[in-house]
Amino acid sequence: MHPHQREKMAVRAGHPTSREASTLGYGEAFVIGLAQAAALAPGISRSGATLTVAMLMGLRRESA
Repeated sequence: MHPHQREKMAVRAGHPTSREASTLGYGEAFVIGLAQAAALAPGISRSGATLTVAMLMGLRRESA
């Protein structure tokens, strides 16, 4: 996915586009943890699930 498309998705979802991980709240960290727990299912990558959820929350890829 092109970086501009990710930014547009984050803006549409109502999230800022270049947040740092240090700005996460407890609820957001919990959601990322749930994404990692979902990786217990066969065929789901823990890093892929984490990156996807974090980027949908508006984090930069480097921070996710």
